[in-house]
Amino acid sequence: MKKLLLPVLLGAMCVAPSINKDVEKANEVKAEEALNQITFRSPNSSSTVNATFESAYEEDGIRIKVNFVDEEALIVDNTYDIGYNDNIEFLISKKTASSSWEVGKTYHFLLSANGEIYFERAVGANSLGDRFDKSMGIVLGENLDYKLIYIETGGVKTGFNAEIYMSYDLLGLTKEEAQDNIVYCPAIRNTHIYNVDSTWAYYTGNGCNWSNPSTFVSI
Repeated sequence: MKKLLLPVLLGAMCVAPSINKDVEKANEVKAEEALNQITFRSPNSSSTVNATFESAYEEDGIRIKVNFVDEEALIVDNTYDIGYNDNIEFLISKKTASSSWEVGKTYHFLLSANGEIYFERAVGANSLGDRFDKSMGIVLGENLDYKLIYIETGGVKTGFNAEIYMSYDLLGLTKEEAQDNIVYCPAIRNTHIYNVDSTWAYYTGNGCNWSNPSTFVSI
């Protein structure tokens, strides 16, 4: 098995209520794409976040690299739900013709700018749950791994580079089933003030729709 990344931030798992039920897609999303790289942005009234997601198949899993850059200091101190900090996230699944999330087959990963994560899966056509459920067989540092390195401007943290690794078996797939057959939809949150000025945006290039797995981007 290819050597995996060691977690940079230990004890990073956090159990918190699901988000994205009451957020709206940003009104202004600019996107461009290559075969394995997509770039888009999320503006709020104070600043704009630009993010680039790069994805690739590896011997035993998928690796996604993200560059997240804000025009102001990162917001990392929300105590209610890490999903309202500046963050990156994505839904990921096997290619499907389904127009709604597939129970047990659509997975959700979120990495907050404070280094904490969610990993969960669809428990309904429009709902996520089973966060860190034992039945998913998560072994942090092995079949699910990540690291986050901050970007500083004038001594202030204004962004980060992240890498996320997921093994094929964590996604319920064999290597053969997974190859050229995995799709995802990335999203970002740009928070200035929690519950006042916080904008969530997902990638919309080529008709990609967060709620419809059949439109997700191929890795």
